Amino acid sequence: MDPGTWTTLPQELKAQVCEFLYGTHLSSLVNLAITNKDNYDVAALFLFRTIKIFVNERDRSQPNLQKYVRHLECFEAKKHVRRLVIYGPGWSSPVRTGFGYERPSFIRTLAYIPDPERENNENPLRTRFDKLTGVDVWDNIIHSAFVPDTSPVGTAYQLNERWRPLANLIRQLPMLGDVIYQCSTQFPPCLLAALHERQSGWPRCRLHIDAFKLRCLSSEPLALDPHELMLIASPCLHSINIRMGRRALHNSLHWLHDSHLGLVFRLVRGIAPNIKEVHVAGTNGTRNPSLRGGLAALLEKGLQGKGSLSCLQLYGGTSNGINGQDIDSWGTHTDFTVLRTLKLDSEVAQSALETLVNKHGFPSLEVLSIRLRPPTWDIVPQDMSAYFLLVKRFLQNLPRLITLKITNWMNGISLDRALGSSLRILWLEPVRSSYGLTPQHVAQIRERCPLLKDLTVVVRRSKGDLLERALYRELGTLPKLQHLSLKMDPSRPDYSFPTAWNWSEDESFDDFDREPLEPDTDSHVHDLWFERKGHVRDVFINSAIDETLTLAIFKAISETKERNNLVPLEKLEIRLTDAYYYPHPTSWVRCELETYIAMLGRSWQVVRIPRGSSGQVLLAQEIDKGERERAIRRSEENVRAIKRPMHPNPPLDLETIFRRIWPQRREGSTLEEDWRSWPLSTPTPVASSSY
Repeated sequence: MDPGTWTTLPQELKAQVCEFLYGTHLSSLVNLAITNKDNYDVAALFLFRTIKIFVNERDRSQPNLQKYVRHLECFEAKKHVRRLVIYGPGWSSPVRTGFGYERPSFIRTLAYIPDPERENNENPLRTRFDKLTGVDVWDNIIHSAFVPDTSPVGTAYQLNERWRPLANLIRQLPMLGDVIYQCSTQFPPCLLAALHERQSGWPRCRLHIDAFKLRCLSSEPLALDPHELMLIASPCLHSINIRMGRRALHNSLHWLHDSHLGLVFRLVRGIAPNIKEVHVAGTNGTRNPSLRGGLAALLEKGLQGKGSLSCLQLYGGTSNGINGQDIDSWGTHTDFTVLRTLKLDSEVAQSALETLVNKHGFPSLEVLSIRLRPPTWDIVPQDMSAYFLLVKRFLQNLPRLITLKITNWMNGISLDRALGSSLRILWLEPVRSSYGLTPQHVAQIRERCPLLKDLTVVVRRSKGDLLERALYRELGTLPKLQHLSLKMDPSRPDYSFPTAWNWSEDESFDDFDREPLEPDTDSHVHDLWFERKGHVRDVFINSAIDETLTLAIFKAISETKERNNLVPLEKLEIRLTDAYYYPHPTSWVRCELETYIAMLGRSWQVVRIPRGSSGQVLLAQEIDKGERERAIRRSEENVRAIKRPMHPNPPLDLETIFRRIWPQRREGSTLEEDWRSWPLSTPTPVASSSY
């Protein structure tokens, strides 16, 4: 665009451009804002939309927000703030090292950040609870709200005065729509009072509590607290996250007693009049939890027939996963016919599927995330036909479904029957190292989902051969696809869980490739886990992802789209899966392999950017670099910890294997300097064809 053209655009169009930059490239929005006052006025609408404040309640110094308030006043930014995030020290918070806290003050920082849940979020699967799923949520804790808190009820009153500067700031933000509280301690009384004062004249501010808990339920004897009773009945309370169950993990106080689930049921049924989102980790098998003493009698007065949640997420939790009784219990307390988002992110048992299919309807459901029960050593996919049929029937009964994520997907769930025509976003996460996407799967998606624009799938790599390239070309036949995320599985094609491994030798193996990786392993382990050096060579090649390969894949997909005049691909993300963590007889072998694979398995993003009259350019950049560097350090530390002098391990030829693929480019060059991705195979020229 010519610079002069920008100045002539109406403010509405400039705002649309700034909103796009806000969600995709924040630094460009900042650069635009500092060019002149006119550009700042439109960019400020988004730069200050979300502010994030760090709070450390363990420090006794007095809070001071005045300089930040002056900063907002200087830039006339108070009127632009829509979302306030309040967070504290956490397991992997940027302000925490080890078990100490680096922030010297109670309220320390105010930062301007892109909003991960902005109103026009294109992918509702990506929320602040994304990484808190799986069998053990504590492996992935990322929020300060999950630091265990054992403070008594009275602590909230003792700290209340120190929160008042923040309460005063809330009163000065006329357009504030959401307060997200990610601290482990109770939501302060003065902040709740500030939110309630806003109800007259200003839009209601929604309160989201990411570590919901009533301290009075843990007191002996039970002593009802006025502030906590006011909190659960607040018209501002919009969403809660709560960790249930009695399982001891690190510290038994991480988990709440089952009576809290009984409280949540009553909140949904009318005690909290405007609650719309509930996130629950680990119900631990309690179906009809009761409340203690006088609290039950007090809350019964405000109950309605059923609640009207718009979002329900069950995640983390127990070894039993989600069963039919869990579904029935929630169906008793909230109306499933108005539910718009359902996330079953614990393993769903067959009884739960039977209940979902036969006893409940979800006519309004638009977003579904479901974690299927994977096969086990004694139950193989061939024995799960009834389970697969129930999955298909459930998906077929969701007429308005727009977004779907299936974790532990298997080939037994046929895509040509399970997917609906209204889908815009699809995420298929197969059982580890068992099923990757094939051209046949892509063809089924194309026929069933003509409107699909966002796809996340796993690709089983095969060293960039013609079969792998054919898959990328087939992805280019999806007519509306604009955003594609590929999770690359580098494990060998003959590796399949949970059946036996077939450690077959490739015809390209030479004498070195046929040598065992662990020559001293006993014969019994050989039969189960035996691995040749050539197998490791293939994994190395499949793991090597750089800018050249990423651009080649983008172009292979785009060429097919251009040839058939389809909507162009706008963004491609490529990451390596964790599928290379296949079993080894000794953990030190796995750790050494992880060090190499973390170095090779880069994450990349390619974005198509319009560039005025010169057409379009492709911008490729490495992403998640910090996470990769941490993975390398973690693997190196694990190797050093395992390989102790009193337990000598036989040497591995991993560097020799590596150097046979990528020799030194110059004397003294390092492994990281010398590797390159293997190129995609060049296809035989063909005439233009249509799908």
